[in-house]
Amino acid sequence: MQEKPVESAYYYDMHPPAQPKKEIGAYVGGTPLIYDSFRDAWDSGQEFMMRDEHLRAFAGPSGLGRTLLVDTHKRSLLAQMRDEPESKYGIGYRSLFGRNPFIHQAIAQCLAGKISPSEMEKKVFKWTGDKDRWEIYFEMMGYESEKELEKASYSYWEYIPGFNHTIVADSGIQHRWHLMTVNHTLKPQSLGSRPYYNYTIWEEPNGVIYSFPDPITDAIPESPGKLVEWYEEIRNKDRFNPQQCPIVEAQTSIDKGKINRYFLQYHPTQLFKETNFSLKGHPSEDEIEAVFVRGATTLPEGLTMEVAIYENDNRKKFHAPASYDANCVGHHVSELALPEIRKLQILTADTVPNLIDGILATNHVLLSKLFYPEISLVLPLSREFHRKAFEARLNKNPLKCVIQVISDGRRAFVKFLE
Repeated sequence: MQEKPVESAYYYDMHPPAQPKKEIGAYVGGTPLIYDSFRDAWDSGQEFMMRDEHLRAFAGPSGLGRTLLVDTHKRSLLAQMRDEPESKYGIGYRSLFGRNPFIHQAIAQCLAGKISPSEMEKKVFKWTGDKDRWEIYFEMMGYESEKELEKASYSYWEYIPGFNHTIVADSGIQHRWHLMTVNHTLKPQSLGSRPYYNYTIWEEPNGVIYSFPDPITDAIPESPGKLVEWYEEIRNKDRFNPQQCPIVEAQTSIDKGKINRYFLQYHPTQLFKETNFSLKGHPSEDEIEAVFVRGATTLPEGLTMEVAIYENDNRKKFHAPASYDANCVGHHVSELALPEIRKLQILTADTVPNLIDGILATNHVLLSKLFYPEISLVLPLSREFHRKAFEARLNKNPLKCVIQVISDGRRAFVKFLE
């Protein structure tokens, strides 16, 4: 990583972008075509992406809204709806965008000139995002939901099929990067209907440390190191803090052997904090060793903190207090509020492949659990632990524990103190 002095403030800290994807894309360059407006995208006759934008989404949450692909099939149906009475908008189109008819109704209303593009964007954001999640996030952060909803908008991007990459510099180990790749249209023959995906840890000078499950060479024929070089060029641009370990998203298409790479977005996570110790030997009888570690405690004695532990599907009424330092299992707002209020995220799985299946191959919301907090761990927790978590679910109260965490960035030991 290029050595630069760490300034007290960087451009986007002083000038938060109202449309982070679009504004930062214009700064970085190398993006797909970005249309000026919804109408321009529609009139192009091409497939395009509606990408959610929000002022809070740059330095805060990922996943408040949802990106929509307006492909050829959806264009045809939306054009058909535009010319029908509104009473028919919900008939026969219920699964057009996978959630509910209010989404395509709003787009059709806009196409018919019955509502403005701005009104359409507010409606689409409200119904594509998980309402419980963003309402609770705004509540926990002390924001007024209705005022925040007014800040929602969309940007309109050319659709580029191919491989979607997420690259993140490790926040505790120098010269180490995490690369996640997915292609929803490519389905390896041996895997039936499952799409292509890969998780790779890349280090310099050692190269690939871990890669699973599909061959990374299918997505990056030139070597993962080339993608890392591209990432570092972006990371060290003048408007960004070079000590930041951002999530950078890219899209790669391969046309007749030519590799075309496009910048999609930049999300700050944590500043790099290198540890100066290594965990040796085995954990003690009352410690659990993590099967996945990202982030380090800077001191060998580690951190002691309160953690909320539970399994619960009543997300509207049941969530951990913002005062908790950490949470475990499936806290629904953890992926949103962690940058501001959480130090530790604990996920549960027995192996890294199980983690890949359950987290990395799904979406940005779950992926952010691994990279937004200071430390993210995956623990193989006992039946007794899950029994207590289930009791917490039945009682609609989180199980509060105090834990000690020691992490050197590669290994981590966790002890439940009370």
